[in-house]
Amino acid sequence: MESTGVQERMLNTSEHIPSWQIHPSTSINNAGLLDLSTVCPMQGAISLYIDRSPNFFKLYELFDPGGEVWIAERGGNLDGCLGVIHDSVVLGGERLKAAYFRDFKISPQLRGGTLAVRLVRAAIQCEEARGTNCALVSILDGNEKSLVFTSGRAGIPRAISLGRVRYYSIPPLWRRRIPRGIAVKPWDDSLWPEVRSFLPRAWARYAFAPADPCVLFQTIKSLPGLLPSDILTAWRGDRLCGILASWDHESSMRYVVTNLTKRLRVLCNAARLFGRILPITASPRMGHPLRYRFVLLALVENEDEDIMRAMLARLHNDMIGGPWSHFSLCLHERDGLNRALNGLAISSVASNVFLFPNREDNTRWSSLSGKLIYPGAATYL
Repeated sequence: MESTGVQERMLNTSEHIPSWQIHPSTSINNAGLLDLSTVCPMQGAISLYIDRSPNFFKLYELFDPGGEVWIAERGGNLDGCLGVIHDSVVLGGERLKAAYFRDFKISPQLRGGTLAVRLVRAAIQCEEARGTNCALVSILDGNEKSLVFTSGRAGIPRAISLGRVRYYSIPPLWRRRIPRGIAVKPWDDSLWPEVRSFLPRAWARYAFAPADPCVLFQTIKSLPGLLPSDILTAWRGDRLCGILASWDHESSMRYVVTNLTKRLRVLCNAARLFGRILPITASPRMGHPLRYRFVLLALVENEDEDIMRAMLARLHNDMIGGPWSHFSLCLHERDGLNRALNGLAISSVASNVFLFPNREDNTRWSSLSGKLIYPGAATYL
């Protein structure tokens, strides 16, 4: 490991180049953050960037009014950002304050330098000073460069691995069968008594479950554009056994397609051709938003795979012929509910979840080994 002196020299910019000003953003930085998003697309079979116009901060305001976006400015340019949202979670019966890092973007010409380290360090030090117990970050598989942040260098605490989560993409193609003996119904406000009892039971098997499950459910229920029919409840007789909520966040955030692989371009053109006579799912188009539904909440009791299959089948069937290309769902790799996706998911990507502990509060984390982690706020934005 390099000495502290070497690390500090690495983090010093040249005397002839002004240092970055790293600080929380305000509404005056809205245009700069929107511009930075367009030059930082996510690369893959479908390359795309996140369009948050007209208000970059809207999702933060919806999920955590106390959230913030750290920015790095130099010479009038906004060169990087790192978002933070907060949640109260439960670990081993204890209530903790967790921070979730999101929207980590560095201007392409500055990648590989020290700016990313500076942003992460500033955000972590601020959360430690606030008494936040831990910060969590999700790093996509294959992004080895980002793992440098987890190794305990340059004033950043060594991170603890919490395993991987997997993001599934499921296109609505043909009608799916709902398992026998299960009824799936849309939300109705008369269900509140059952829901208040169900949520703590369903979250009991997870570490980092929300400390205020009914408050989180109400937040999801109140999201702009989310309809009662977007919240599904699954029943065995008179017992509530599952809840699934999905959201089309087009009014707050859009994924704009910047490039498609040649093979995918051919498939999409064929899908649009056959879509004139068959109810085939909407396909990605260059320069257009990729419209889809994101599953914000998928809870069942006791890893009941049939309940999960029933809710996913109902969501899938309701989306056939609609304007969406797919729906997306995130589960921890050790969650037995992954088996319910067999035969449904057309693709998936894995992401590694790391926890940065508050250095003043570093004893409780050994109990996390092997625990099933609820993805939670790591997936909302």
